[in-house]
Amino acid sequence: MEHIYQQLKELEEQHVRAVRGLEKLAKALEHVSEARTELSDLSEDANLNPTLSNLPEQLKVLKDALEEETWRTRGYITDVELEQGYLRKRLQEQERSSS
Repeated sequence: MEHIYQQLKELEEQHVRAVRGLEKLAKALEHVSEARTELSDLSEDANLNPTLSNLPEQLKVLKDALEEETWRTRGYITDVELEQGYLRKRLQEQERSSS
C-alpha cells in the first residue's frame, strides 16, 4: 500500500505542475492573441515597415504552437487524473481486503 501512496503523491505533484503550466500557456496565448490583434489593427491603420509587417503572421504561428501545446498539456492532465483514479481504486480494494 505504501507504494501506491508514493505513486499517488508523485502523480499529484505532476498534476499540480501540469495545471500551473497550462495556466501559463493560457496567459501566453492570451498575450499573443492580443498582440496579434493590435498589430493587425496597426497594419490596417498605417503602413508598418517591412520588418514589422510580417509580425502578425509570425504571431499566428506562435499562437498555433501554443494552442497545440495547450491541447497536449490538457491530454497529459487527463492521463494523470485517470492514473490517479486507478490507483485510488486499487488502494480502496487493498484497504477492503485487509480489513
